[in-house]
Amino acid sequence: MPHLVITAVGPDRAGLVDDLTAHLQAANVNIGDSRMARLGGQFALIMEVEGDAAQLTSLRNDLPSAGEQFGLTITLAAQDDATDGSAESADTTTCRVTVTAKDRPGIVHKVAHTLYGFDANIEDLTTHPLEGEYGATPTFNMSLTVTLPKQTDMNQLRTALNDLANDLGGEVVIDD
Repeated sequence: MPHLVITAVGPDRAGLVDDLTAHLQAANVNIGDSRMARLGGQFALIMEVEGDAAQLTSLRNDLPSAGEQFGLTITLAAQDDATDGSAESADTTTCRVTVTAKDRPGIVHKVAHTLYGFDANIEDLTTHPLEGEYGATPTFNMSLTVTLPKQTDMNQLRTALNDLANDLGGEVVIDD
């Protein structure tokens, strides 16, 4: 069944998810994977919906203008079953990586760059800066789900990420 990936952003307010999902229900599409968050006073969403071709065509035509009424900027991208966007296959493995370090600019890039050196695909990434305890240096927490080629040397990956963590004054945990 064909899919659409919806992204939406706009000022957060009560009832926003209700408005958007009522529109999706009226279009008779099914919500699959989704992420919604309030970031800096803004509502941010990425969502996959599925339906038949006519339902998705109708949604493509009317959802952006409906989004404007809700205060959202909405974009849509087609996704079909042949290219479902998943990087996982029989030739890959998935692991979780957690990074905790002293907060400073560049942490996400340095971790992403290190993982890219191992042909990793970042499937999910969440960050949370935290105030330090008792006036200590603020801490940055980052959690990732990463897909790697099966032939990846996990010891080399651990070494590279641990070296990075030492440079950042933090630690890395890999659950594979």
